[in-house]
Amino acid sequence: MTTTKKVHPISINHPDYRGLMAKVKRCRDACSGSDAIKDAATEYLPALSSHRSPEGHSKYEAYKQRALWYNASRRTKIGLSGAVTRSAPAIKTDEKRQPLAKEIAKLFNTSIEELLEAGRHAVSVNMTGLAKPDTRLWWTENIVNWSYERKDGQTRLRFVVLEDIEDVFDGAALVESLDVKSLTVRHLYLMQAGVCYYAKYAQLENQEETWGELVPPKPITAVGGRPLDFVPVKIIQALDDDDPETQDPVMLDLVDVNISHYHNSADLEHGRHWTALPTAWASGFPTTDNQGNTLEFSVGGESAWITEQAGAQAGYLEFSGAGLSHLAEGMKDKQAMMAVLGARLIEEMKPAVESSETLKTRLAGDASVLSRICMSTSRGLTWAFQVNLFFMTVGYEVGSTENDIIAVNEDIFNERMSDAELTSLVAALQSNAISYQVF
Repeated sequence: MTTTKKVHPISINHPDYRGLMAKVKRCRDACSGSDAIKDAATEYLPALSSHRSPEGHSKYEAYKQRALWYNASRRTKIGLSGAVTRSAPAIKTDEKRQPLAKEIAKLFNTSIEELLEAGRHAVSVNMTGLAKPDTRLWWTENIVNWSYERKDGQTRLRFVVLEDIEDVFDGAALVESLDVKSLTVRHLYLMQAGVCYYAKYAQLENQEETWGELVPPKPITAVGGRPLDFVPVKIIQALDDDDPETQDPVMLDLVDVNISHYHNSADLEHGRHWTALPTAWASGFPTTDNQGNTLEFSVGGESAWITEQAGAQAGYLEFSGAGLSHLAEGMKDKQAMMAVLGARLIEEMKPAVESSETLKTRLAGDASVLSRICMSTSRGLTWAFQVNLFFMTVGYEVGSTENDIIAVNEDIFNERMSDAELTSLVAALQSNAISYQVF
């Protein structure tokens, strides 16, 4: 009889987590640049043949190094984030609350860049065991499990699990305190009976499914002992931060074309390497001398091939044909495609016919992707600001006022551009013909 090992609930990831992380990794590697892409080897560039043997590995490394990573992804991300972050967020609150608002607004640049690259992140506000609220931005990789529920006509988080790595110091002795151990820690925020509970767990060393309780579940309270009736974590997504459905990174299509362009570059440079220099050939020449020793044929001005055999011939093999030109044309086509995809992140979309995804389609007609990222960031920063005030102010209610707002500028360009102008500018940015400041 076999027994099944019981899995600790805190170790469970959301069903969408693994697939989303694979997409996020592609975007992160693409935006990181050539080193990250080439270090991943066959993950992004398949081998021409077996590369496990020493000879095959050497050939693959040469094949990979000759390839050019045309970093349209990184340049697009930097250009778009620069277009947004050139203006600081506008703050609407009273003078006494200005310092807190400015402190939270420091998350602005990071939020924009993360929504462009990964498509989501989270913001948490926690006061458990602290003198004042701690506001923190979490990468999309840190958001490992989550669930939403409908309540009072609104979609709200029912629970969320955030993962982190914490360094633990042994303070028993001065020298021993230099020994740092890293623990995987998971923070749980869970709604029960209308109250939000917080707990903290740590994964025990070398025991993947064994988790120890660092902070036992306890209700979260604000000033005056008022219990929290919502999860103090907000998952912010690029296109709609209130959408419970997991969204793909907004740059994923551009990144996939960028990787395909990399494949073409590898094949083109590989072909050029093997066909650029003419190859000598000979027919009717002896291969051994009178003693049976193998003859070597040298190429160059200091040697000549001589034979007395009638009809002997010699020449050079030179590449001809359109094979490599098709690869070069394909690369140009994909560069143009990347410019269009980059421009579509900025342009205001024309209203489309409503389909089964009516709301998303209608939203897409209202604003560009970049503008919607600005909207999501504004809502996230405002929410974090107001939750801080909730913790510290008796009777304060989140979302109950038109003040206490941190607003990101959504009007990216002062003048409207034609599609062709916008695409040309993005193409120049991606090819590094202009800097992102000029863009």
